[in-house]
Amino acid sequence: MLLLTIALLTADPPTYAEDVAAVLHAKCASCHRPGQSGPFPLLSWEDADEHAETIAAVIADDYMPPWPPSAKSPRMKHDRSLGEEEKSLIARWVEAGAPAGDLKTAPEPPVFASEWMLGEPDLVLEMDEAYPVPADGRDIYRWFSLPLDSETPLYLTAYEFKSTSNGAVHHSLLYLDKDRSGRTRTSRDGKPGFRGMRVAPREMIGGFVPGTVPLKWEDGLAVEIPAGSDLVLQTHFHPTGRAESEKSRVGLYFTDEKPERPLHVARTPTGFGVVAGIDIPAGDDDYTIEAKFELPADATAVGVSGHAHYICESINLTAELPGGDTKTLLDIADWDLDWQGDYHFERPHKLPKGTILTTTLVYDNSEANPDNPFSPPRRVKWGEESTDEMGSTDLILVADDAAGDEALARAIRLTQFQMLKRGHDFVDVGPLTFKEKAKLMFLDKSGDRLLQEDELPKQFRRFVTTLDADGDGAVSFEEAKPVRRLLQ
Repeated sequence: MLLLTIALLTADPPTYAEDVAAVLHAKCASCHRPGQSGPFPLLSWEDADEHAETIAAVIADDYMPPWPPSAKSPRMKHDRSLGEEEKSLIARWVEAGAPAGDLKTAPEPPVFASEWMLGEPDLVLEMDEAYPVPADGRDIYRWFSLPLDSETPLYLTAYEFKSTSNGAVHHSLLYLDKDRSGRTRTSRDGKPGFRGMRVAPREMIGGFVPGTVPLKWEDGLAVEIPAGSDLVLQTHFHPTGRAESEKSRVGLYFTDEKPERPLHVARTPTGFGVVAGIDIPAGDDDYTIEAKFELPADATAVGVSGHAHYICESINLTAELPGGDTKTLLDIADWDLDWQGDYHFERPHKLPKGTILTTTLVYDNSEANPDNPFSPPRRVKWGEESTDEMGSTDLILVADDAAGDEALARAIRLTQFQMLKRGHDFVDVGPLTFKEKAKLMFLDKSGDRLLQEDELPKQFRRFVTTLDADGDGAVSFEEAKPVRRLLQ
């Protein structure tokens, strides 16, 4: 180690042309170029020299390049993190005055074929009108229909979201709209979009949060969009202190090949922790929740992500295999709301039936947490506002066979049913009332005390597979209890 240190001190300082350009092009230029999220370009020596001190500071602080997974996480594709040698190289270059070297020998900056990070999309969808986001006030949730006009199935390998406002989009989720009902929805306030839409959790196909880098599924993986479907955006706006205008675009990338197996999302805890009882006292710097999910079939994990809000400190997902071995699938030791992302494993992980997935989330609601939105700290509970909290991990799985697909889909539906049931139990414990049973019996045209899909009002039909805990294709009166508020 001493000899290495002496060698570094006596060696010629690194130059942009010979050493630094290649690192900046590989790890920084995709965002630090015109039209992208980076606040300045890093494509030339002039760019790098102008911001050299800033570059050294954010790299030393591990703030840039943004890569939340810690070294405990498995290797991911498109890893943007810098190794210790690369960090040392840039630090020594800045200390030496950011020398250019012979710029004639510098590598050419990368050429990007499009403003889109994955190249020109196969299809671009755009909101019909811009939505006006006020300067202040409560957070806003708004839905926007994105018609597809395809009468054949589409196989989605990637998507990229582009925002036109300056930070007003807290996040945006992309859902399937299988009956195209979003096309006819309007809002009483006369503004673009509409206020709410019922969609099943399984119909979410992706999302955007600031800092997300789009990824493309490979190796025959894709998300099937059924024929005759549209897409809808559910966008969460967070006023920034000045009026903004948002007209989102989504670039879609397709493959002609139908995937052999569908992708499943095991979310732990389900519902982003809505029934995990999140209730964090002011000042608590080590509030922890844990949730588990058991795989009902052999499957392969191909991707992972995590989500929480401001005061989350860390997110960890492990898989305990039936033989007793435990592997870490995601570890984010220093959670940052501004840098969320989806990750694809460099090598997929085989997970046998009986594997226990465990998600652990730790929250710091103390004065010492610089990300705490409240000073002094306040009690924080689960909620959708930015200053509320939630938390979960999503593990993307591919079952080994068709039977595994059915078992995995049913297990995920069951966790959603349990979420609805627990949500019901929190507010109204007890059997169905006579009036509620009468309403159900009125719907039960066949008299079998089961509600078939065609016996339910249209607005309830999308909940059938979620409520159908025993998988018999119908909803029993007992299974209908979680929607008693709707029945009333």
